Amino acid sequence: MKGQVSIDILLALIAAIIFFGVLMVHNSNVVQSTDDAALHNGLKAILMDAYAAVGTVKAEGVQVDYISPTLNLGEGGTPLNDCQITIDPTFIRVSAQGKNASYTNIGTGISPTATYNCGTKITLS
Repeated sequence: MKGQVSIDILLALIAAIIFFGVLMVHNSNVVQSTDDAALHNGLKAILMDAYAAVGTVKAEGVQVDYISPTLNLGEGGTPLNDCQITIDPTFIRVSAQGKNASYTNIGTGISPTATYNCGTKITLS
């Protein structure tokens, strides 16, 4: 009887270790998915902001001093240094960490093609 109890305890301990190992892998996947979603949402937000600035220039025919938002991951996070905005006569693209968001075939009217770091002041005309 005593031998059976120690085998049962050992099996319960092994099952608990396996369960918590699987749980840790699952939680790390959830964190990675959340980080990817936050990055994508940040890129889309900056893209929409740049699109609005380009739309103002095109619709009003005026010169606009534009400072794009910076891309931060997490609340109160530090800005990502590799965030870039590319404005071309036919598209706008925002990219960071190997991911990007873009509007294509939109006819920005901005020429020539230029790439800027997020948070940099530029003049659109």
